[in-house]
Amino acid sequence: MTLAAGTKLGPYEIQSALGAGGMGEVYSARDPRLDRVVAIKVLPSALTSNEVVRQRLEREARAISKLSHPNICALHDIGKQDSIDFLVMEYLEGENLEQRIKRGPLPAEQTIRYSAQIAEALAHAHRLGVTHRDLKPSNVMLTKSGAKLMDFGLAKQSTALSEGLSDMTAEHSKLTGEGMLVGTFQYMAPEQLEGKEADQRTDIFALGEVMYEMATGKPAFSGGSRASLIASILTTEPAPIAQSQPLTPPGFERVVRKCLAKDPDERWQSAADLASELKWMSGESSSTQFALPTHPVAAAPKIDWKLWGLTAMAVLAASALLFHFFWHPAGPAQARTRWIISPPEGTSFLATGDAPAPVSISPDGRRIAFVAGDSGKVQLYIQSLDALTANAVPGTNGASWPFWSPDSRSLGFFAHGQLKRLDGEGTTPIDLCEAKVPRGASWGTGGVIVFAPDTSSSVFRVSASGGQPVSVTTLDPAQHDSHRWPFFLPDGKHFLYYAAGHDDISHSRDSLYVGSVDGGASKFLMHSHANAAYANGNLLFLNDHALMAQAFDLGRLALTGEPVVVQDGVEVHRTWWMSVFSASQNGMLVFAPAVQPDNNLIWMDTNGKKLGTVGDAGRYASVHLSPDDEQVVVERDRPHHDLWIHDLRRNLATQFTFGPTAGLPVWSNDGSKIAFSSERPGGLDLHVKSVNGGQDEEVLLAANGYAYPMQWSPDGSVLLYYIDDGNEHNAELRVMPMRGDHTPRVLLKAPFYISDGSFSPDMRWIVYSSRQSGTQKVFATPYPGPGPRIQISPAYGGSPVWQKDGHAILYEGDNSNIQVTEVDESGSHLIPGKTREISQVLEVPVGKGFPFDVAKDGRILLISRGNDNRSQLVVVSNWNVALK
Repeated sequence: MTLAAGTKLGPYEIQSALGAGGMGEVYSARDPRLDRVVAIKVLPSALTSNEVVRQRLEREARAISKLSHPNICALHDIGKQDSIDFLVMEYLEGENLEQRIKRGPLPAEQTIRYSAQIAEALAHAHRLGVTHRDLKPSNVMLTKSGAKLMDFGLAKQSTALSEGLSDMTAEHSKLTGEGMLVGTFQYMAPEQLEGKEADQRTDIFALGEVMYEMATGKPAFSGGSRASLIASILTTEPAPIAQSQPLTPPGFERVVRKCLAKDPDERWQSAADLASELKWMSGESSSTQFALPTHPVAAAPKIDWKLWGLTAMAVLAASALLFHFFWHPAGPAQARTRWIISPPEGTSFLATGDAPAPVSISPDGRRIAFVAGDSGKVQLYIQSLDALTANAVPGTNGASWPFWSPDSRSLGFFAHGQLKRLDGEGTTPIDLCEAKVPRGASWGTGGVIVFAPDTSSSVFRVSASGGQPVSVTTLDPAQHDSHRWPFFLPDGKHFLYYAAGHDDISHSRDSLYVGSVDGGASKFLMHSHANAAYANGNLLFLNDHALMAQAFDLGRLALTGEPVVVQDGVEVHRTWWMSVFSASQNGMLVFAPAVQPDNNLIWMDTNGKKLGTVGDAGRYASVHLSPDDEQVVVERDRPHHDLWIHDLRRNLATQFTFGPTAGLPVWSNDGSKIAFSSERPGGLDLHVKSVNGGQDEEVLLAANGYAYPMQWSPDGSVLLYYIDDGNEHNAELRVMPMRGDHTPRVLLKAPFYISDGSFSPDMRWIVYSSRQSGTQKVFATPYPGPGPRIQISPAYGGSPVWQKDGHAILYEGDNSNIQVTEVDESGSHLIPGKTREISQVLEVPVGKGFPFDVAKDGRILLISRGNDNRSQLVVVSNWNVALK
């Protein structure tokens, strides 16, 4: 039965169909009496004569009529006309939770918030004696106001008789097809499946399953048949949520586990208690903010000197010095003071690169935000300048480019392809908009954030509450292909930004400009080689490694007077046109001291003994040996990324690519060609070029995103490559035929694949990196697949390379040491053996890269560690005294 538009049911006029299921058809309709849109649920024509079904519709009406809650779909009316039974419901705009989950896991903040709302709806129903008994994602609607619980057709009221599994199965069999029946089983509690009476704790089990699915995108229990699904629910435990979503708060994992206890007595005993726990986790009951006390400390606390001893005395003396300069504004008699901040134990400051970020001092000069970590994990830290240690910020794994709000109470940053906002300690970061490969952001006084979402883009603006970004600068391809590092001026309308051209080898056109949030014409300030900032009436910019200050007229948006050196020896990373410094508006400055970033190409044996070097020291990012081991191609920053070929016999280096950034080179199996990534606006394409200069570069793949070659197959038939859209959560490993049609084929996809790829010498296996077990590890799988995923690295692992005899896999392990795991092919199986460590530290390449390669005789050619990961930052108080 399909109702046409205009059909009337009582006073309601049908407008359009909204959907249909085994238990009913749903239409939007107009109620002319109240001039509102409603949703009408009618029984299918095939079931109108079924008394059991009619009773279910009436049961739903009775159940909902008792309930009035903002997270429960309201019932307006019930009626019957021309043998059509119908319910009149609240009209909801949005999508149901099942539809949303099909697009992937929900962010943790949304998962917890929706879970709390559903739990509150259940708590309200339970208080009135109503048990839902059919909670599942399709019965939850996501609207602008939050989650709404629907479909109480199987609801049981406390006075009703219990219905066992056999009755429920019989009823559903009449109402639905096989798929719907299994879908209902999917969310049943063990006691329901055993035919026992359902109570409030049955709904709590189902909510646990829904929460698990929101967090992971996958059902908590699965099976190939109805019987195996039931057995799974009755006997197995779901995989940890953190295994597929490492950023899941541990407390949420605990809450879900308690919901899914097999024994109802071990679950949460009330939905109200569960809702309270979830609301606490979502931060609704917390008012904690980043803000420090509004008044300075009047005096230091009394110390038991005997207890603390001489060491503590020294620490307190340093703290007193820090307090003196921190809490008192600069005056004519005060001098500049410097002190060192060390990274948290076991980490390094990460001051440059795509994953790491520069430091950022709050506008009030009281705290510093920075990124620190090791090879396995990086996250944000907050260092208060009245404290001796920094605090890690939960929920910021993979963060980069932090920046403060104008009131110093909130923090913005980038992670996982998103621009994010964090409003207080203990709160969950909020996604504001997409930013695939960001290049800086700034937060203005007008509640607007300006940011560069990609390496080759204009500057965009977006509300600090999130929304659709709008471009506010215009690229001139003849001059620049990248606008980046925006910095708001005090008026909240104008901002500084840096404009550069990737193909401008001389960098003579690279400049600083002033832009406007209304998108008006930009104003040229000066030629420069790095970003700039504004503080204390001055423009701060770099001249080589010297930080300069020059008076800046905010009214005319113009420089005045002459520049003065503020601080020499400031780090500048020319690849990103970025200097590592940050200044507050009250005379505080933090910077990374300049270091020599060069590293070396080193030969070593399988025991880690150094055998010699290749070429001169330089800035190397990737290395790949030719098939005959007589040449090596390297990715080198001079000053941007080009490829060079070293002839190992003659110790002679020759530049191979010129112009646009090129990287991740791989040799063809016969050594005649090299495939590599080549930058273009908004991404990276795959190119190939003859080593002998017999042809121009050929575009193998004009990628809609970022493509990186991994390896040319040993038989020359295919090219193995990685591609994503700027977000590793969408990564794929593909092969492209190199003979005939170049149509690619997908081998592996995220989330079970994140990066890397290497063929075994016999091409029977591919080794790659994945986070399928939580931590990034190395796995192997049969080629061309499908087949099992075999874990190779016991712990963290990346950048795997197969030993040429096929008996071992080398990869980067913890602390950037090389790990070697023996492997043995036994028939169709690959059996990992012993793992040992070669105690030689690698350089961790920026972004994707090949930090080492293995020759046929077992020697290893690697890139030695440089100095990007630094051990200190320098804080300067009263930096502007030098200007007076």
